[in-house]
Amino acid sequence: MVASVFLLGPGRAFTSVLSAVIGQHPQLYGVPETNLSIADTVGEWLQMTGGNYRPFLRAGLVRAIAQLETGAQTNASAFQAEQWLFNNQSMTTAALFAMLEASVSPRGIVEKSPMTVTEPRYLNNLLSLAPDARFIHVTRHPYSNCSSMVNTEWFRIGLEASRPECWDARGGGDPVFDPQFHWLQSHQYILDFEKNVAPDRWLRVRGEDILENPQEVLPGICQWLGIDDGPDAVTEMRHPEESPFACYGPTNALGGNDSNFLEAPMLRPYRAPKSPLNGPLPWRSDAGEFVPEVRELAESFGYRHEDLPAKPPTTTDTRTLVGIEPDGKGCPMAHSNLMDDSLCELPPLRTLSEVKHVPYPSRGGINFSGYTGEKYAICVYESAREPALVAFDVNTGRKIWQTKREILDQPKDSTAPGRWISGLLLVNLVFDDGSRDRRVYAANADEMVCLDENGKTIWRRPTAEMAGEAADTKIGGARCLRYSKDNKIVFVTHQGVLCKIDPVDGSTVDVYPIRDLLMVDGQPQMAGYKVMQSIVLVDDTLYMQGALTADHTTEKTMDPVRLMRVQVSGNGDDKSARLTETDVTGASSDRYQFGVVGDGRQGGSASAILREDGTPVILVNGNTPEGGFAVTGVADKDGKLQPQWHMDIPDRESPEMVAAPAIDPVTGLFFCASKGNMFVVRDAANRSGQIKADLTCPPITLLDPFFMKRATSAEISSPITLARDPETQGLVAYISMSLQIAGSTEPHAVLTALHVDLTETKLSVTPLWTGPLALDSNGDFAPATRSFAQPALFQYMAGKEPRTGIVMGTYQSGVTFFR
Repeated sequence: MVASVFLLGPGRAFTSVLSAVIGQHPQLYGVPETNLSIADTVGEWLQMTGGNYRPFLRAGLVRAIAQLETGAQTNASAFQAEQWLFNNQSMTTAALFAMLEASVSPRGIVEKSPMTVTEPRYLNNLLSLAPDARFIHVTRHPYSNCSSMVNTEWFRIGLEASRPECWDARGGGDPVFDPQFHWLQSHQYILDFEKNVAPDRWLRVRGEDILENPQEVLPGICQWLGIDDGPDAVTEMRHPEESPFACYGPTNALGGNDSNFLEAPMLRPYRAPKSPLNGPLPWRSDAGEFVPEVRELAESFGYRHEDLPAKPPTTTDTRTLVGIEPDGKGCPMAHSNLMDDSLCELPPLRTLSEVKHVPYPSRGGINFSGYTGEKYAICVYESAREPALVAFDVNTGRKIWQTKREILDQPKDSTAPGRWISGLLLVNLVFDDGSRDRRVYAANADEMVCLDENGKTIWRRPTAEMAGEAADTKIGGARCLRYSKDNKIVFVTHQGVLCKIDPVDGSTVDVYPIRDLLMVDGQPQMAGYKVMQSIVLVDDTLYMQGALTADHTTEKTMDPVRLMRVQVSGNGDDKSARLTETDVTGASSDRYQFGVVGDGRQGGSASAILREDGTPVILVNGNTPEGGFAVTGVADKDGKLQPQWHMDIPDRESPEMVAAPAIDPVTGLFFCASKGNMFVVRDAANRSGQIKADLTCPPITLLDPFFMKRATSAEISSPITLARDPETQGLVAYISMSLQIAGSTEPHAVLTALHVDLTETKLSVTPLWTGPLALDSNGDFAPATRSFAQPALFQYMAGKEPRTGIVMGTYQSGVTFFR
């Protein structure tokens, strides 16, 4: 068994990230802050970590016990862990730590609790907790360490309230807050404790050295610990974000570590800033300097005085935006592209060789989840305790950055939990000097954000501020994000407000609340549209479908559902054109009414295909008698929307369109699905009149032989994605399903790949492979709620050969990579 390791250092001294780094070694196991050394018994520990201190001091141990005992950190498992502590108050903390060690054996525990270094007796208690433990003393330059203490509000408040050594009263007047004395006292306590530890069990490292050169420094630490120092082990150590504790915990055990680390646990390139040991300190109001004891101790740790660098001059960006392009050939927006046809311009993944499941963060919710660009896949998460966006390297599948917790937080007016992220877009902004800026745009009901390729915030704007006067009423979030020919970000909100935004600075270009007459309690009144689906852009024209509704109508089921066309560019200015005025019937050339809410006309986003003459055909729900379901092809001929063909859905048990459709513009094949069938239609651009599906596929027939034998039933659950081989022109469709497996009462989610065979006389689909969307810790097929996400293709390098992979999120089981 590997001996446990304790990292010792004051707060804000890199101990959080370094503990996680070392704890990711395959022979070690990093845990959150347990604070076990502050008490002799569990009962005493509960008393000392209760009250106002509970969120900061108790969550780490609760999370560790929950994870080790149940394999998960949920509200239920955290409650169970905390109750176990209350039921075992007579147990010594040494016995409890031994229990944790046994749980991870033969690996050794890696732990750090900054509170440990605040009292000599807490440090000495470590020898009782783990008599054979090794100790790593972590240092950080006092200037940058103290600056971080001051600039981290929650930490500074804690020092001001509870650490009397931080108040300097040497001048005889009012005491001055100065964390240098906390830095000094903490290290003095650690150095005194070092005298009680055998030299071969003690190592001092400068945190800056590890962060600047992890590949060089980490092998030496491994050698000192007597564990594997090979490149594979060091590679694992360089990914602290893969720890199950590298995120916020459940709501009843949220913390357990430094919040900055929990919000951004990745190990990023680091260069230690130039830091002085002489001169006035910016956090002091009296221009005081470091005391001699601090300078001497810092120098003994190897730090030297360096003048602060001069501030760089501010510059103004004089570039002119001349174009917007999608970020690579993956799926940079919902349904892959502006026409929403869900065709990805990458070769298909025909053979499955690897499935990698990333269980944390976990809750993807009902979003499309995976969006893929040239360098990364960005996945969306709904839980407020998880980051809203996480970027994964497409080559390794590892996290490279994530947003801070407050970005796209739960909307203030929302009564339901969740961030409700409603749109995401990956693009390259092209400028007149030839330069390109890779950008990520995302939005929910409260705000829109623009990030650079490293996750740095470029701008954030409240949705209400962007919408201006239209925000007098609740406008909802951007339903999906698109870009127009005149280089603007375009979106329609849930409440039918069409917005155009400057992508460079987020300034508002145009806002158009789309409103029409509606019969409300027998009287015509102006009402807005509820928009639940993605929008389509063809050339200068935007197509959207929405339900015309008023808050106070008593006949919701009779609200009309319409397809609308709006010219958003090419109007002689930056404004969108306005719809023509109409009466309560909605009769006009730029609207097509295809049902009412009571007939369920809101399922499935629209998609588009062009006829040979360039006429767009928009595929939306269709009107049918007796509450049936249908698809209609609506042509936009010479600026007038008119139905071209109509197809009833012959699925009476569950005919709702549960999956956004997909269209192959080369063959004209149209794919759509209900829970109970996938339908394929030939020549969708040119059909006319009443038509029938050319192919109907029950879900069970879409599984490969292995899963078909195990499944007792199957339902389709996700949007369809298409990929075409550029050499053979072979077409592959990807779709997710929910299965009932023999011997299990829980649902299981899978992704299946389908070869599409099309000739003049034949149309068929053949399963190529089926893969699980969730795996347990042993790599076995695990239960998972059905996924509403869309499979997102990406290109990665296998050596020097480009290959295609797929990322897909789940409702509450993380994301999965297929290669």
